[in-house]
Amino acid sequence: MKYTVRNTVENSLLYRPHDHRRTKELIAFLLAAIPPLAVLFWAAQAKLSTLQTGYQIGRLEAQRTLLLEKRRQLEVEKARASELKRIEAIAKQKLGLQSPLPEQVILVKQPGPSGDGAKPMPLPQTAQTGTQPPLATTPGPEVPDTEEGF
Repeated sequence: MKYTVRNTVENSLLYRPHDHRRTKELIAFLLAAIPPLAVLFWAAQAKLSTLQTGYQIGRLEAQRTLLLEKRRQLEVEKARASELKRIEAIAKQKLGLQSPLPEQVILVKQPGPSGDGAKPMPLPQTAQTGTQPPLATTPGPEVPDTEEGF
């Protein structure tokens, strides 16, 4: 029969000398890895910045589209509100105004392009005497403030 004897070895007392060559190799490897990692991080940051800029451009284009549509709607509303036939209808219906009589109209000639000015037209007889003919023959109804601002 064979007997096996085990001897346990305790490594706590072993001393391993410091290898300066290995330390230098490790430092060189780490220093060599820094530039490629820096380029990698810079490229990732540039990609993220480009992506964020693209999203911002998309948001601004959507906002511009909405603002252009709002502007178009406001221009249509302005054109509708300033339409002369509509204003005349509001003046006649809500304010009780009437069209002026021919003798109530005073034409004024504007100066010519040469800047010499034009002679004023003579005033009608009623304007020279200081009396004014009535503008409306019937008084208009009491008008509340309206949404049109009249």
